[in-house]
Amino acid sequence: MACSFTIGFTGTAESLIERLKSKILTNNGSFGGDESSGNFSIYVLATTIEGAYTINGNEIIITIRRKPFFLKCNSIRDYVAQNLTGLA
Repeated sequence: MACSFTIGFTGTAESLIERLKSKILTNNGSFGGDESSGNFSIYVLATTIEGAYTINGNEIIITIRRKPFFLKCNSIRDYVAQNLTGLA
């Protein structure tokens, strides 16, 4: 089951995406995209989470396409905000 969430940010989209890409690749994930949109996957809590993102102004819209059934969307949002984007 997919879920989506939006996180506001300050600064440039380029710096946000560089930070996101670096964190994902450092954690053995995969990343493809630019400052407007892209896809990613990351191994978290013994499972893979796959998603996509779109930048709209000063917001990043993240859609999780694949996740374990037991992992709630709010938990993924919190993880992304705190650990991947640094926006929490």
